[in-house]
Amino acid sequence: MKIDDKDSLWLSIQYSIPLVLSLIGLKLNLLTFGNINFGIWILLSSIWGVGSSLDLGFNISSIKFIAQYKNDTFKVNKIISTGFLLFIILGFIIIAAGYGATEMIYFQNRALIPAQMLSLSRIVEYLLAITFYLQFVFSVFRAIFEGHKDFILPAKISIASSIIQFALIVLIFLVKGNLIFLGLSNLCTTLLQGALFYYFLGKRYSELKIKLCYANYATFKEIAKFSISVQVINLLGSLLDPIIKYIIGSYSDKKMIPAYEIARKFALAISGLYSFTFKNALPNISTLSSTIDYQSFLFYDGVRLSKFGISFSGILFGVFSIFYAFLFKYFYNFDDSIIIFLILALSESINNTGYILYVFILGIGKAAFLIILQGLNVFLITLFLISGFVILKSYIGLILGNIIMMRYLNKHAEIRAVDFYKKTKITRLILFHFLLIADIVFLLKAPNKWMFSQIVFSLFCLGLFNMEIKGMLIILKNALSSKRIAKFI
Repeated sequence: MKIDDKDSLWLSIQYSIPLVLSLIGLKLNLLTFGNINFGIWILLSSIWGVGSSLDLGFNISSIKFIAQYKNDTFKVNKIISTGFLLFIILGFIIIAAGYGATEMIYFQNRALIPAQMLSLSRIVEYLLAITFYLQFVFSVFRAIFEGHKDFILPAKISIASSIIQFALIVLIFLVKGNLIFLGLSNLCTTLLQGALFYYFLGKRYSELKIKLCYANYATFKEIAKFSISVQVINLLGSLLDPIIKYIIGSYSDKKMIPAYEIARKFALAISGLYSFTFKNALPNISTLSSTIDYQSFLFYDGVRLSKFGISFSGILFGVFSIFYAFLFKYFYNFDDSIIIFLILALSESINNTGYILYVFILGIGKAAFLIILQGLNVFLITLFLISGFVILKSYIGLILGNIIMMRYLNKHAEIRAVDFYKKTKITRLILFHFLLIADIVFLLKAPNKWMFSQIVFSLFCLGLFNMEIKGMLIILKNALSSKRIAKFI
């Protein structure tokens, strides 16, 4: 079972275009509403950002089980109907909890929301709640497409929605609208996106029906066994950021927190592009059933994506590091973000290389093992930070985690770590990390020479990954020459 490169290309475009438009839109919103008013918007919307992660893992689980049973229409109908009913009920619970939290945390605090902004803020909160609920429920539609390995159409819909949303932000900027206009624009875009998903769902998968009579407890129980493990994994992962910030704030200068946050956003945006591009791996893995299938996938797509993860990290974290350094220094005015970004690059490059192994274990239904692995990672990061080993951070934990994953795969898929990593050319990752560590040490000893250090580091990375850059340009050129993609563009 091979991962479709066209799907991956479209997923990368889906991730990149909204990201760029959101950054431009952020600037326009600040100009339109000002720091105080738009700050209120960010405060209110942050509650619903948390709510979107409380799906109990059912979104990923739905994709996995739809892919696993896609040839059994009746079974898929039970899965999507059970999921739809669950999201309707769960969505209401989250809205009630979210609105209650907003009332206690924000609306009762005049320092956060001034009295003159209270009535407008409540209207905005209603719009955000409705938008969240619709997005939450509509995620079932997207899961149906992705479970059937249909990624290009949802990507096109998402790209079109982000462009429309950006156009509405520009319009609000031109007419000097208030926050209610912004809330309405989000709601309208969500309704349009949901309508498009529903329409094309009927056109492509007319045999699938979402009916309450198909929803049943047995299906819920089957999905829940897996989804709860996914939710625990996500919860453990979400603990890392507040733990790191708390320890930095407690044991270091509090000015380091915003420097860390900026560096972290850049590092996670880069890794997010990689993981989002290859999220089509999960439904492919979910259909595998034998040791031979496992070995075939890991030694083809597994090796291929791990190799690409090394090249991707070397180019994005290494070659382009001089560009990020200038942004940290002159745009954000945080010199410390340069070193923090490089330290995070150590961990994130390991994440990118081992991403396919993580998804493979998740796809074959061994989520319980990943809970143990994630818990160990949280423990090691906390231990290293408290002990003062800042550079070690999650680096050692992730190396250990990948070793444990390979041992686990040796047992369940009968593959040898030496054979796998030899094919991925792991020596390039080792050399890249040697350059990263050398750059970090130099910056710690001579922070004033950051420009010289980053230029040299970027040039060395360019030399190390020059063949990969040429190869990526050729692949991109060939992919864009596809009639199907060229027609859309």
